[in-house]
Amino acid sequence: MSKPIGIDLGTTYSAIADWKDSGLVVGPTCYHFPQECKYYIASKIFIPDFNDKENVMYGSGAIKHCLTAPDKFYSAFKRGMDDNTPFENEHGEITPIELSSMLLKHMFKAAVNPVEGADFIPEGVVVSVPYYFTERPKENTCASLSIALEGVYGEHMEYEDSLNLKTVPEPIAAGLDYAFSFLDSIKHQNILIFDLGGGTFDVTIYELKNSLNDKKLEFTVLATDGDARLGGEDFDASIRRFILEKNGIDLNMEKDPKYKNSYASLYLETTDAKCILSSVSSTSVIVNGFYDQPMLNFTLTDKHIEKILRGEEGLKKDYISKIEDIVDRCLNKAELKRQMIDRVVLVGGSSNIPCIRKMLEQKFGSDKMYQSPKPSETVARGACIYAAYLLDKSNANNPDYHRHLHYWDDIIIRPKTAHNLGIITDTNRVDTIISSNKFTPISGTRVYRPSKLSADGATASIDSLTVKQGNDIIGSIPIPTIYTHGRSKKDILISVTLLAEATNVKVIINVPQGNEDGSDLHTEGQIQFS
Repeated sequence: MSKPIGIDLGTTYSAIADWKDSGLVVGPTCYHFPQECKYYIASKIFIPDFNDKENVMYGSGAIKHCLTAPDKFYSAFKRGMDDNTPFENEHGEITPIELSSMLLKHMFKAAVNPVEGADFIPEGVVVSVPYYFTERPKENTCASLSIALEGVYGEHMEYEDSLNLKTVPEPIAAGLDYAFSFLDSIKHQNILIFDLGGGTFDVTIYELKNSLNDKKLEFTVLATDGDARLGGEDFDASIRRFILEKNGIDLNMEKDPKYKNSYASLYLETTDAKCILSSVSSTSVIVNGFYDQPMLNFTLTDKHIEKILRGEEGLKKDYISKIEDIVDRCLNKAELKRQMIDRVVLVGGSSNIPCIRKMLEQKFGSDKMYQSPKPSETVARGACIYAAYLLDKSNANNPDYHRHLHYWDDIIIRPKTAHNLGIITDTNRVDTIISSNKFTPISGTRVYRPSKLSADGATASIDSLTVKQGNDIIGSIPIPTIYTHGRSKKDILISVTLLAEATNVKVIINVPQGNEDGSDLHTEGQIQFS
């Protein structure tokens, strides 16, 4: 039996949804984690013993044990997905991929409760990723999902020609959940997805067309922007620094091993306080035995939060202005005025911060704001809807298959490039060939000359071509030997074409008279996307 599953692997919280099709419930439903008393789980892990990684605590359980040994507590590991740099301490090292796979494995075990002989094997599994992720963190996310699935289901998992390890951009997932919630009332809207989470910030604008008569849902991405390292974790750090300064405490105490417990307590208190201040105007931050004081007792207000996020009170980082600049930049890319946005969909816990909400209401109008009644489940539900669609499409010719998604036969996503695509030349220069914010498929071509020839001058000294997406290297394409036939460097022309599609980048290289027999050299390679 196959079943659509959607996963939101977040910096602060994660959720998993499957498809219910019984009684009054038809559609994606997030799993309720009893120990969390919520339909999502905190993306936190506590590892008591590095030699026994089966005996690990997750979510609220991990948070409760944070104070006992802060150096065994791990959070915000999604931020490390770009380069998979390990967390290191005296106990050893562990990578973001490994931590993410452990959390995903725990979520799968809790959500589907696999038992010996069970006939349920997940086939349609989709995990959401920020639109602004480059391919490297997408691939690392898929790697963690693969490890988790194999850890739970072992040899039963089949990846060849299956629907596992698929990704969907978080703003598209949020849009799918939005469209599913307002099936009959949405026909044609310009949607701005404002996704401010714990570790990442995405702004995506797209044109949404919904035709139930044609059973077609279309997303045409008009622009995207964001910051892969901006979110609630940064706000929490600034709040902690603010409290330390107001109490005359050395800001370097967070790096002093003697005060790791004090700082861990402050970490927990400020995180809770920020959430509380989304609905009340003030709260107390209390830590017993803090630093060299018997108690820290500080009244934190929503006014403090606004000043902190605006870079006042001696703090240098003006987060509100930076967030607003990204929103404006995205509007400019989309060539839309703010009045042309029909709906602003708020996603991510940090979008609930009053001063951020106020900034958006002033810009777009309070009547255009929309947040799901269950905002922490939005992305997971949307990923599940996309999983259902992919599963239905793959089984379209199977007469025994029970269809899940009855509203749409086609979900069409017309993406734009989120990052520049280019190459590193043999002189280590980075050249952009396709700029960001372009509809795919799109191609671009540059012509180069080799920087040097072999010692005997018979060939060009180029072994491979390295392709970059944004700041990340996403692959290399080997280049056959280029023969000079007596030509100088300036007479050898190397044409490089990049063809960007939704799921891959094709690299085409042409060199007139570049083969040993004097014919034109032509070679192609492909870099597959997640």
